[in-house]
Amino acid sequence: MKRSGIKSFVFAGLLALAAGALPALAGTFNSGPYNASRINTGGIGFTNMTASATTFCFLSNVGMRDTDSSTELAGCRVVRGPIVWTLQAELSQSDDADAFCQATCYNN
Repeated sequence: MKRSGIKSFVFAGLLALAAGALPALAGTFNSGPYNASRINTGGIGFTNMTASATTFCFLSNVGMRDTDSSTELAGCRVVRGPIVWTLQAELSQSDDADAFCQATCYNN
């Protein structure tokens, strides 16, 4: 192989390695953080997020406060709906408890 052929071969190999190191579209950041909260009142607070067909969303931060009895329950969840992802903050009853939820979305 001539010197120019070796240089071309090495360059092509380095180019292939560099291209492989670039991030793919899958798994890239889409949007967020999204927030939902429920304060002192039983029920569900929610925030609609991104399209469920093209993104993946997950809980990225959860906070609970004043769940100081066995009947006070608080929670966070991310629900994949037919159109969008929804972030939910839930309290089991109206009392002094609080739920703070945060989610982030990435491309599929």
